[in-house]
Amino acid sequence: MSDETKLKKAIADGKEAERWLNHPLYKSVLVEIRAELFDACEKTKADPVDLREEIWRQNRALNLIVRKIERRVRDGDKAKTLLEKLMEKFK
Repeated sequence: MSDETKLKKAIADGKEAERWLNHPLYKSVLVEIRAELFDACEKTKADPVDLREEIWRQNRALNLIVRKIERRVRDGDKAKTLLEKLMEKFK
């Protein structure tokens, strides 16, 4: 795969990731999951440590997914800038 092809793929992936982040259903589900995790944490007492740790792990996993999608957006933006610079340089 050529460098240009890799950059174009990164740009396309970034655009798709941005569509996901801005999609109303994604936003709604994300808010719903975070609210459920917050409620579950709030309802537990300090005593069942295992349950609280599981809720914490679920929250960390959710945040990891969000950060990975956001990273794709940033990578796509960087690839677009780089490709534009290269195209301008070789005109």
